[in-house]
Amino acid sequence: LPAKITGSIVELGAGNGELAELTKDRIKKLTLVDIKPEKNIIQADFNRKLPLRPGQFSGAISLEVIEHLINHELFLKEVYRILKPKGWLIISTPNIAWWGYRLFILLGRPPKKEGYHLRFFTHYSLTRLLKQSGFTIIQSNSFTTLPLINRYLPKPIYPSVKFWPNLLAQDLVYLCRKK
Repeated sequence: LPAKITGSIVELGAGNGELAELTKDRIKKLTLVDIKPEKNIIQADFNRKLPLRPGQFSGAISLEVIEHLINHELFLKEVYRILKPKGWLIISTPNIAWWGYRLFILLGRPPKKEGYHLRFFTHYSLTRLLKQSGFTIIQSNSFTTLPLINRYLPKPIYPSVKFWPNLLAQDLVYLCRKK
């Protein structure tokens, strides 16, 4: 998360509110939005126009959502619309070009979660899409897993990937700003 968090923030794809619980000391004004109607969660289909006002939020968080959408271009257009000028977006998605997924394909197995994930992104394709949607990328901090090592650790580690993110990063994480 950005070092200083002020203003109204929206989480798009809030699930059951785990992030809200984890960040309650850092984010004072958090609006939760998800496809499922729940208490204190605004219901929205992210493949359609969002039921939120233009320029309503200083920041938006969307973790592991965009890969489930049919209309990801509209989703990013809507995120851009609801952000204030210079508002920020944190977005994450799996990287289909990660070496582990490539190995599955070489072994004749379909991409992980095919059918569950409707869109697949690489570091390059998501970077291009974010820029085409009007965002400036402030930082990319992608990470990977260590499956054979993490299995034996009491607490798994997920190292950050700074070089070759298209090959080595399992998940892509971006901090972007509205122009």
